[in-house]
Amino acid sequence: MSKILIIPGSTRAGSLNVKLAHAMVNAFGEQGAETVVADLKTYNLPIFDEDVKAAGIPAGALKLAQDISDARALVFVSPEYNSSIAPGLKNAIDWVSVLQPEHGAPDVVFKDIECA
Repeated sequence: MSKILIIPGSTRAGSLNVKLAHAMVNAFGEQGAETVVADLKTYNLPIFDEDVKAAGIPAGALKLAQDISDARALVFVSPEYNSSIAPGLKNAIDWVSVLQPEHGAPDVVFKDIECA
């Protein structure tokens, strides 16, 4: 099995979503999958803004884009937050979705990711 990247939407200490993500590592590992949990805090992403983007792409956005691009499958584990996904996860998706190769990002980050 290929590498699976799990991204918890919650960054709160003691988050049930983070605990679930780590339980998934164990479950996928039993099936022979290499599984990695990404901590959104480590990417140090500012709130997405076109002005910030114009001033320079944050290194964390490029790192997250590369981590996603290197994965064969991507799992989001997110709490419901005001009838939507957690804001940190939404922000991360926003950053990654606008990056292009001319920014130093991999070509089409979400290409070839399995969806279920």
